Amino acid sequence: MKNKFWKSILEDKRFKLKDGYPEFNIGTIAIICLCIILLIVATFTRFNLLVFNLFSPYDAYRGENTTFVSYFSYIPQAPAVFFIAALLGPIGGMLAVFLYIMAGILGVPVFSSGGGILYFLKPGMGYLLGFFPAVFFVSNILKNKNIKYRLLKASLSGVICVHLIGMIYLTILMFFQGEQLFLILSWLWLLTGMQFLYDFVFGIFAIIFARILRKILAIVTD
Repeated sequence: MKNKFWKSILEDKRFKLKDGYPEFNIGTIAIICLCIILLIVATFTRFNLLVFNLFSPYDAYRGENTTFVSYFSYIPQAPAVFFIAALLGPIGGMLAVFLYIMAGILGVPVFSSGGGILYFLKPGMGYLLGFFPAVFFVSNILKNKNIKYRLLKASLSGVICVHLIGMIYLTILMFFQGEQLFLILSWLWLLTGMQFLYDFVFGIFAIIFARILRKILAIVTD
């Protein structure tokens, strides 16, 4: 029974889904709008999580003693993006991300530190741009039935996309701004070092939840 349940979640054979994802129509547009709201809510949702660290450039830069166990404020943006990718697929997912980022660039304060065109000069902008390839890879890996352990690989690929692009963007930006190496390392640790593992784990659960909701979504958008 359990195997049949998880197989039905992964394949959705009982519903008419184009390429394994809902067809693009008025119902899908409504879901995209709800996904944008979800992404905004995730952006401003913070909760403290445990992190184990032998060395923290962030603490060192602030002149604080490094502790083996500490807490950090986690923002579940990446799992929300993976959820959207698994729910809507590459087209609908990237459209939702595009509208969210465009709203922020146009000045709507939907980013964690506000909005506006000058947000491209913020260290975290690269992580937002990483949402696009993350949606593409997560949705396409989930669509491919020949890939083993699709949930794990989809979440891992999404996390790598978000954080790799984010780290490269941050490093180049702060380097040309003439920032010190310790400050660059502290930002990398703050935005990637303490979030990477949690993004991967929570991303898996977000994908599973999205695959379950797709059964309802297929009926709504039919």
